[in-house]
Amino acid sequence: MTVIDQAAWASLTGPHARFAEGTGRALRYPADVSPIVAVPPEQETGSGPTCGRWPGRARG
Repeated sequence: MTVIDQAAWASLTGPHARFAEGTGRALRYPADVSPIVAVPPEQETGSGPTCGRWPGRARG
């Protein structure tokens, strides 16, 4: 796997880490900046992202 395969994750854990919101299992840019969300390349079994608890999340 390369950085390009996980571009959002690589960005939110690298150069844009200061903008990242969330936990180690799910990160996003601030809601007023971008809708991009990222999860690590490999998730632990039984541990889903905690996106539903983010303040300011989009409602459908």
